[in-house]
Amino acid sequence: MSLRRLALAVLLAAAVPAAARAQVQISCTLRHTRVLPLEPLMATVRIDNQTGTPIQVGDGGGASLSFVVESSPGRAVNLLRPPDEVSFTVPAHGRFEGTFFLHDTYDLRRPRPYTVQARLIWRNQVFGSARTNLDVVPGMEVASAVAALLPEEGARPARRTYSLHTLSRNQQEVLLIRIEDPDQNLVYAVHGLGRIVRGRPPALRIDGEGNAHVLHRISPFAYAYHVIGPDGHLIDQEGLSTEGEALDLSEDGRGRIRVQRGERVTPIRPPGGLR
Repeated sequence: MSLRRLALAVLLAAAVPAAARAQVQISCTLRHTRVLPLEPLMATVRIDNQTGTPIQVGDGGGASLSFVVESSPGRAVNLLRPPDEVSFTVPAHGRFEGTFFLHDTYDLRRPRPYTVQARLIWRNQVFGSARTNLDVVPGMEVASAVAALLPEEGARPARRTYSLHTLSRNQQEVLLIRIEDPDQNLVYAVHGLGRIVRGRPPALRIDGEGNAHVLHRISPFAYAYHVIGPDGHLIDQEGLSTEGEALDLSEDGRGRIRVQRGERVTPIRPPGGLR
């Protein structure tokens, strides 16, 4: 083979992977890039397939999707459990878009910067998204309360610690609640309660069944009210318009918590619940 033909063959071989990468594009975006430790972390992956062949991920299709989460370049974080096996098809000349939860698989409990990248492996080629920066921060604790739960027969007493934290993201201040068992060192949930207006601290009260009641101002004329159980599930939520009137939580003496309402308080659409 002449040197000219050899050089042409090398160029063509190098061009094939580059052309394939141009025809398959992958991106990864995070719902929030600034979170508390153990707060739900959702990654949306989009794969554009401009080839004439469907890409079968999982189910023996020859392609796989994974995430690379690093605390520094080349230093992957530990896994809390094996990643879930995923299965989907990216149609030829089509697109796939899906959302994946990362917080229960990758160890992001330590406050520090991280990077997240999605990787598709297909036909012995790696297609990687751009790396997305993630900041895990402790936030600022603004309130906390401990609830003593009524034990079931034969069970030992249990407790829950509810703590409220604020942090800045997306150019606004948000409020989050953390529910944990202080005796078992177990975190049940971390939930976002939405925007909070500075100047008035949130109200946190515990009722006779160990549920947390949270009331906080979301605008100069509106409040959000949430009731959250010891297992971290949302029990109730409500939005309240006040026309400037200040609201607070009160206890009726029998372990029941309610919002003190004046004549100018009217219900509005809930602010979105836990998120």
